[in-house]
Amino acid sequence: MRDLSNHANSLVSYQKELSLLMEKHTDGDGIHETLIPSLSLIRSSKTTFPSFSVHEPELCIVSQGSKVVMLADESFTYGPSSYLVISLDLPVSAQIIEASPDVPYLCFRLKLNLKDALDLVNEANPVSRKKHR
Repeated sequence: MRDLSNHANSLVSYQKELSLLMEKHTDGDGIHETLIPSLSLIRSSKTTFPSFSVHEPELCIVSQGSKVVMLADESFTYGPSSYLVISLDLPVSAQIIEASPDVPYLCFRLKLNLKDALDLVNEANPVSRKKHR
């Protein structure tokens, strides 16, 4: 059996490092644009009520806190041990469910074009392809 404790420790270390970098580059709550046009940093020191919006193709990685995204009658919760990839425009309701002034919700969002989003989804969840005759 493989010992994954070093891997888990490394992951926690990278999450802490990412959180420190994001705190350094965000001045208070809100969406903070970066010099990279498709990359923004999101910070919230409090939980939020559900809010409706149309999410464009994007990759969201949370280093602290957690968020729930609701699509129709399904909900998807993501936080430091998971990520969210949206591959097409989707009408969703989203809510930050874990955040505080001491440990704010921190997320980086990378907007994707459709081809990049599909490549990312296929890479993360490869589907075996059978040849049809």
